[in-house]
Amino acid sequence: MKGFKRIAGLVCAAVMTVSSFTVPVYAADSQTAIETVRALGIISGDGAGNMNLSSPVTRAEFAKMMISASVYKDEMGDESVSSLYKDVKKDHWAVEYIRVAVENGWMTGYSDGTFRPSNNIKYEEAATAVLKLLGYDPSSFAGVFPSAQISKFQSLDLDDNLTLKKGQTLTRNDCVYIFYNLLKAECADGQVFATKLGYTVDNSGNINYSSLVSGDLKGPYVYETGSILANIPFAAADAIIYRNGVRSTLSALQVYDVYYYNAALKTIWIYGNSVTGRYTAANPSTANPSTATVAGNTYTLESAAAYKLSDLGQYTIGDMVTLLLGKDGTVVDVVSTSNFSGSFVGVISSIGTDSYINEAGAKIIEDVVNVTCTDGVIRSYQTDTDKFKVGDVVSITFDGQQSTVQRQARKKINGTFNADGTKLGTHPVASKCNIINVNQDYTAAVTYTSKLAGKEILSDNVMYYVTNGSGEITDLILYDVTSDGKQFGIIVSKEEIYGVDGMAEEPTATIYNYIINGQAGTATLSGNDFSGDSGAAYFQFRNGQLIYIGRLTGITLTNISYGKASGGSKKYDVSEDVQCYVKTGPKQYQQTNLATAMNTSKYNVTGYTYGNEVVLIMLTEK
Repeated sequence: MKGFKRIAGLVCAAVMTVSSFTVPVYAADSQTAIETVRALGIISGDGAGNMNLSSPVTRAEFAKMMISASVYKDEMGDESVSSLYKDVKKDHWAVEYIRVAVENGWMTGYSDGTFRPSNNIKYEEAATAVLKLLGYDPSSFAGVFPSAQISKFQSLDLDDNLTLKKGQTLTRNDCVYIFYNLLKAECADGQVFATKLGYTVDNSGNINYSSLVSGDLKGPYVYETGSILANIPFAAADAIIYRNGVRSTLSALQVYDVYYYNAALKTIWIYGNSVTGRYTAANPSTANPSTATVAGNTYTLESAAAYKLSDLGQYTIGDMVTLLLGKDGTVVDVVSTSNFSGSFVGVISSIGTDSYINEAGAKIIEDVVNVTCTDGVIRSYQTDTDKFKVGDVVSITFDGQQSTVQRQARKKINGTFNADGTKLGTHPVASKCNIINVNQDYTAAVTYTSKLAGKEILSDNVMYYVTNGSGEITDLILYDVTSDGKQFGIIVSKEEIYGVDGMAEEPTATIYNYIINGQAGTATLSGNDFSGDSGAAYFQFRNGQLIYIGRLTGITLTNISYGKASGGSKKYDVSEDVQCYVKTGPKQYQQTNLATAMNTSKYNVTGYTYGNEVVLIMLTEK
């Protein structure tokens, strides 16, 4: 342990300058987590700096990660030791890491005397090991392995930003989040784990990097012309460069990019993020604004931007402006839209009006479309709203003080996302592809290639896509592909209403009786969206109001386990939140658990899927 706190302090200095970065919604958590674990030496890149995040992690590699995230990280030596297992010889590269992990009880071998260092580590193995590192013993778990361990793991928020299932093997990307979450986790003795490593934390348990170092980060700077190296005290050949969270080169630098550097780390962070739209409000006032509202969203201003948007600057309320965003989403600078040729694409989620008080004191009211753009941000743009409807795919382009909203014809594509999200069928996907999934009510949410891995995307599920000069998909708008925002259950019965007097030719409304998560409910919807009288269904709510019911497709399941199921020759994922019901009689259902559903000798088992995932299981006794 000698020298640990000194080295830890130096590492913290590196982490502070990296992990304080906040980039747009699609990359913020990922970039912070990656750079934190990299700077702490928990997970490192290869010789070229690549993190290889899609690669699986072996038990030996996980042992090394655990040691690198513990108080033993500075005690590891190169001396040979006797092997604890017959398949880990004393010259094995991980023998010391495995020894320390085993001697501390974090990991164990198998009854046949092996450790199996080359086996890929599974979710439940990793969860158990991390809990032991935090000091939790078997008495801390209520239940049986592995459900009890996974439940405890989740209760400590160690699964933040993860969508792992029992039996699934971990990737390096999964481990990035696990060890990042570990730093903020509470140990069995009540301490935050990071404090055991010598770091200080704030009241929320987050590492307080700013209390350890200050002044190492230089910037922000806005690139306009010339060489970026004029401001940077190290050679380009030595620099590690990121642009929007992705390892890059200086050749990717574009006019009006914002950049920062850290001389000690020889690292440059470049951000090419901007917002263009009408400037409609300043707070607390235009005399000394600290925030500004542009395109319907409010942004925090740094000093240079605040001056330009103030009474003393060159921009006034009502102007079209382009905001240049820095590392944490704050506005670093403001430039004229005449110098900017950018565009957005998205789906109209609502249509309404916006208003502002112009420089002359007059109230201006404009018709606007509110567009959920592919980065997940809803932006408002003035246009002739009579030409559009909710659900239209549109592009927004800019020319000086004008923005143009244009409807886009549907562009279809199809294929299956590969395991690492780099391809959709035969089509390459950019490393930071912006993806939104649009629901039936045309609300939309950001999704990620990691969540779509292995999913088959039909052409009817694609509303629009954009490619770059290399043919990579950079923006993708999907329709009703993910289960986000949906609930699942059973329609028990329904009653159609034919007008107030019962004389209408078509049903004007339908009363549905349903069960969701074992709880009965009733709702009335206009028309009749759900075909059939009863059955498994998915439900779309908005602000607590049921707005849509759709039918789920059933398949006969012959084999079920935690996380996986099969029917015939086809295999499916099983949702961790899967609902299971036994049909006990006409319109009678009793909720049960997955363990009961596994008894295929007693029950006929029907699984209902959304995408390729079983979300509900119905059992009938044989």
